[in-house]
Amino acid sequence: MTMIPEDRSTQGLILPYPIGYNITLSMIDRLKRGLLLSRRKEKEVVDSFMRRLEIKAEGSSTLVMNLSGGNQQKVLLAKNLAFNPGILLMYDITRGVDVGTKKEIFKLIRELAEKGNAILFYSTDMDELINVCDEVVVMHDGKIGARLGGERLTKENMMIESMGVSICE
Repeated sequence: MTMIPEDRSTQGLILPYPIGYNITLSMIDRLKRGLLLSRRKEKEVVDSFMRRLEIKAEGSSTLVMNLSGGNQQKVLLAKNLAFNPGILLMYDITRGVDVGTKKEIFKLIRELAEKGNAILFYSTDMDELINVCDEVVVMHDGKIGARLGGERLTKENMMIESMGVSICE
């Protein structure tokens, strides 16, 4: 299980460090050969994710703070996907990224779900929830107000349920 936090710059990435370091930092144990780090394995992992997520940078030594918000988010995704987690917790993952990057992230999320990954996706953007999720759990006063899916998964129903007026009884 892995979590992609709300604030990538303070909770997910080390901005003054290179892309490669950020992607592989949390998986150092998997990259060791004996007591030493295998630079070849590290390069393979980093290059693979930079290609797969189309991270736009001169190379893996580019400092994360010099990337756009969308590319920083892709580095954060790479860092978390390198674990090959079965469960992903994603918190407002597209906040502060451009429309093109949002589409890329949504496509990746759908691919992960189709491969059997469980994805818990928190978002404050209702359109995003409608377009990405199979089911949305709406909370009211700290409790589950409703589970919306299929035809019931609309902006209007989410608003109504979030105010505590149940339509699904």
